[in-house]
Amino acid sequence: MYKKTRKKRLKMEAFQTACLLLGPLVFYELCTEAAMAGCSLFAEHAKNAQIRSLLSGSEAGLVVTGAGALLAFPVLFSVYRNLTKMQVLAQNAGMLQLQKSTQRTAGETLQKTEKNRSDGRNRFMEGCFFAALTGIGACLCLNMVLQVLFAPSTGWSRVQETIYRTPGALRILITVVLTPLTEELIFRGFIHKGLCMYMGTRLSVIFCALLFGLYHGNLGQGVYAFLLGICLELVTVWSGRLAPAVFLHAGANMAAAAFSVAAAYVRQVSQIPSLPDRLSFGNLPVLQTQTAVILAAAGFLVAVTSLYKTKEVFEKV
Repeated sequence: MYKKTRKKRLKMEAFQTACLLLGPLVFYELCTEAAMAGCSLFAEHAKNAQIRSLLSGSEAGLVVTGAGALLAFPVLFSVYRNLTKMQVLAQNAGMLQLQKSTQRTAGETLQKTEKNRSDGRNRFMEGCFFAALTGIGACLCLNMVLQVLFAPSTGWSRVQETIYRTPGALRILITVVLTPLTEELIFRGFIHKGLCMYMGTRLSVIFCALLFGLYHGNLGQGVYAFLLGICLELVTVWSGRLAPAVFLHAGANMAAAAFSVAAAYVRQVSQIPSLPDRLSFGNLPVLQTQTAVILAAAGFLVAVTSLYKTKEVFEKV
């Protein structure tokens, strides 16, 4: 009887763990599919050619991603907030007896609490700032290194083309706001916490970053996402919050969008025949390699320094 009960309990725990780890990701994909169907339907009835092209053309992929994130985020955030409240209530119940036994005056406790909150809030925002700088530096470094080591794949080129063709304001909204919020809620909120319950912090950091890389599909983007995922995992572990990871992710995506625009501008300028030889990028492969190495070194320096400062700040919060 005991063995049957224990086996049943283990099956239930395994099912709950699978739902916690994969459920949010599956739900996000379903929302993305629903957004794709909605965009296609709306494009068929749209009279404006620009809107029709935006929803059904080559740039529709980013719009669909943003619409899927917009559909999924409110539901996922509500579930995550309720789970967090349950965990906080359980922790508070355990701390209640300790608080009752503490002998301090109410005035001293209130004064120290308010001071700690103010200092903690300022340090937290400082940590988020350095996390965003880490994302910018990591994006610059990884993009330059991968450009030298890997030939551009069809999938990665298609992703870059889709991002570049999307209008600027919409591109920023999707890549800097909606996507970081939703993906960090899924990977660092649900999956990371679920993995930490069943394996050590180090293994959960590596495994969650690996899942983050695999989720992005093609090889170049997958390697980039895995290495960036390590940074995202580290700031989540150090801070114990999701916001620093969101800022880091947003900084990386903002930098990637800016680099794609800058690269397109350089390509356009390099094709102008009236430019002098020394400005016409005549020896383009060599110049690209040299520039990529310099930019990669600069990005690595910014990323490592900012990541160290992020850890230093959150250790004092």
